[in-house]
Amino acid sequence: MMSEKLLISGAVIAMAAALLLWYLTGDVRTQVAQHKLTTTPAVALTTPITPQFTALATIAVTSTVEISLTVETTVILTPAMTAVPTRPEDALLLTPANGVAAPSPVPEFATEVPTEVPPVFNPTMATDVPTMIPEATYTPMDTETPADTSTPAPTDTPLATNTPEPTNTPTPVPHPIDVLKGNVSWNGEKIVSKDVLVSAGSVLTIEPGTTVRFGTGISLYVDGKLQALGRSDAPVRLTAARLPWGGVFVRPNGDALLVSTIISNGGAAATVLYAEQSNLTMRDVTMNSNIGQIRLSDAVTTIQQSVIRDNSLAYGSMIDASIDAGGSITIENSRIGPNMQVDGTSALALLAPNAQSTVNLTLSGSIFTSSSGANVVINSAAPVNGSMQCNVFADGAIGVQIRSSLPQMPGIGFALRNNAIERHSAKYSTARGMTSDVAVDAKENWWNSASGPYDPLRYRAGRGESVGSTVVADKWLTVRPACAPLP
Repeated sequence: MMSEKLLISGAVIAMAAALLLWYLTGDVRTQVAQHKLTTTPAVALTTPITPQFTALATIAVTSTVEISLTVETTVILTPAMTAVPTRPEDALLLTPANGVAAPSPVPEFATEVPTEVPPVFNPTMATDVPTMIPEATYTPMDTETPADTSTPAPTDTPLATNTPEPTNTPTPVPHPIDVLKGNVSWNGEKIVSKDVLVSAGSVLTIEPGTTVRFGTGISLYVDGKLQALGRSDAPVRLTAARLPWGGVFVRPNGDALLVSTIISNGGAAATVLYAEQSNLTMRDVTMNSNIGQIRLSDAVTTIQQSVIRDNSLAYGSMIDASIDAGGSITIENSRIGPNMQVDGTSALALLAPNAQSTVNLTLSGSIFTSSSGANVVINSAAPVNGSMQCNVFADGAIGVQIRSSLPQMPGIGFALRNNAIERHSAKYSTARGMTSDVAVDAKENWWNSASGPYDPLRYRAGRGESVGSTVVADKWLTVRPACAPLP
């Protein structure tokens, strides 16, 4: 029995502690706050409380305990908070005898004394304190441009120091060359590994049947006289040992005679034969498989019974001749072309720019062909003497083209007779048998048709090669001339 009382007493104490904790944590505080303005001091509040817990022992507790709590609080109201009496008698109690309203009694149960009125949150006001906008700084006034300072007088130019003497440059090693003097003869098989110079007054004779093989780029220079005396049954051969050799260069006052000679695989310097103010005679010469041309400059040149074909040129005409201070060209019974050339180039091109010079040109019984351009081009500022007879001008775009830089030139002074002008066509222009800047007499020629040359104004019936308006082609041949070789 005694233990039961102890358990009940413990339960009551625990319940009281729980109630006190509950008051302090919220509910009792809320009730007191609701009665701040209406509760008088020393008011006793009696609240029935039914404990709900589980005892530590197994004995159930169902007793109801009443606890009386007396709470005394003191509330200090702000001056703005004045109690408004709800009854007349309350107003008398609140008003003193002198008629001044007495301050309302402060409830004794107030426990917190507010020190200041909390600010009211206004949603329209910015919570962040705006930063101050800095005022514009003072703009400095333009400073005065300093006056140009006096340009200091130039200092004295130091005297030039003595230029050091150049160091001794080693003398370049001369290109190895063999100089031939007197009368020299080659025969059999001859290997030439250095350039050879036939000096002035000397003679180099290459015997029939001799083969001369030149090294790569090696050339033969002639200041004296060269005689390559081959025969039809024992020709002289000038060729390369391995790669293309140079060529034969006949220099001023030199003389070269090539007879029954075969020249091949030359032209490493784009020229196979060159004659300048000298004599060059080619008789029964065959030139093929070369990569260079024949160049003539004021030379007396004669080409007879020779064939110059199947060569490949990087530029220029196959025979490129220039006559400025004299010289002549004679080509008889030979064939020039076909060769692989650049478009627009010719088999023979003659340039004579000096009006005071004399040009002697003789073409007879020969064939001139080209892949394009003209077969023969004559560009002369001086009268041309000689003749063109029994030749064939075939293929390419034009047979014979005559140009003059001086319109007052008194015509072409040589005859054009019994030539076969045929098989011309052009890719980009009109094919013509002959054109000329000056009047030229081209009568009695074959224009590839019995009806004559084509000229709608002068030769309306003609259906052959076209001619220029300055070319007089009357009395044309109605059959191909017998003296003209077949191309």
